[in-house]
Amino acid sequence: MVYKFYILNVFSDKGIEGGNKLAVIPDATDISDIQMQQITKQFNFSESTFVTRITDEEADVRIFTPGKEINYAGHPTVGTLNVLESIYRKEKGISRDNFNLNLKGGKVRGSFISKPNNDGLEITSFEQIPAKFKENFDNRELILDLLGISKNDLYDDSPFQINAVTAMSFLFVRVKNISILGRIKPDYVGLVQDALKEKDICVYVFTTEAQDGGDIGSRFFVPLYGIPEDPATGGIQSSFGLCLHKLDLLKDNSENEIVVEQGYAMGRPSKIYNKFIVEDGELVKTITGGKCYYFAQGELN
Repeated sequence: MVYKFYILNVFSDKGIEGGNKLAVIPDATDISDIQMQQITKQFNFSESTFVTRITDEEADVRIFTPGKEINYAGHPTVGTLNVLESIYRKEKGISRDNFNLNLKGGKVRGSFISKPNNDGLEITSFEQIPAKFKENFDNRELILDLLGISKNDLYDDSPFQINAVTAMSFLFVRVKNISILGRIKPDYVGLVQDALKEKDICVYVFTTEAQDGGDIGSRFFVPLYGIPEDPATGGIQSSFGLCLHKLDLLKDNSENEIVVEQGYAMGRPSKIYNKFIVEDGELVKTITGGKCYYFAQGELN
């Protein structure tokens, strides 16, 4: 069998130089679980996606990292939506404003902004699966040691929040400025030790400073999933919105539009466009989107 694939940079405002690489196999009906994992390891991107069923309204999609299959992730969702919409638009003459993806973590609703930006790239967005506050992480000294920073580098004494989406948990650390964010040198071996591995925790560090016109600077360390550092992470944004809300950084009864910069320390500059909708003191919806730059396409034999 021959299977077509597409490679694109998701959340890229910089074309080939930015974003998070993704491989999409839009017709993977006959590919086995073992083969999906093997193919993902060969591509060696943060994630690859496999479309196992598609109709005019929705598609079933599985997401793999080089280490294992995962239930839910943002940049694979945005990239797969973009590929499937492009295929339908170009090959079937069908165009729509919305398209659903059925992931292992649940159903997500995608949308497409028909008005392109000045670079000609549309923004593909999806409504996030809601996040839940899980717990505070008490061992601050452990996290500081693993990140190679000190207590004085933290913005304040707020507890490290752990928020969860499906089975994935994220620990949030706020630092004072973009300079501190850039000089973090994590202990990747330590980040998979039992204290974090048992709770399936990955560490997200951020500051309310940015360097390229955005609102937030961030870095995300994911060695538990075979990814030392991720250049652009969409699936964490509903959890991050919950973190911002608990820190009183979102306005009530408002659609908070926040652009998150990520990947700059890696030379993979990325921008993630969020809308955090807060009503009557509650974060009720998170919409996350970004631009996709197509890099290559080909066939798997």
